[in-house]
Amino acid sequence: MKSLEAELKASIQGEVHFDPVTRHVYSVDASIFEIEPLGVVIPKTKQDLQHIVEIAYQFRIPLTVRGAATGITGGCLGNGLIIDLSKYLKRI
Repeated sequence: MKSLEAELKASIQGEVHFDPVTRHVYSVDASIFEIEPLGVVIPKTKQDLQHIVEIAYQFRIPLTVRGAATGITGGCLGNGLIIDLSKYLKRI
């Protein structure tokens, strides 16, 4: 069975990041909380978004959707996959 990272990279046009630096960057928002995610995906298309959800479901990985990360309650943090919609999909 393919790893989660390999499956995502093979299935979407967008970006897939599992490196420590990116995970650390996405572990914080404007709140006092810090939760390091398993990985970060940045979909380029609506189809990417659909594939990400399907793959995460297969692997039983929780998803957290993130925009600008300006919230002060930690709502865009999570220990599963972070889906960042702020780069390509600003107007879904």
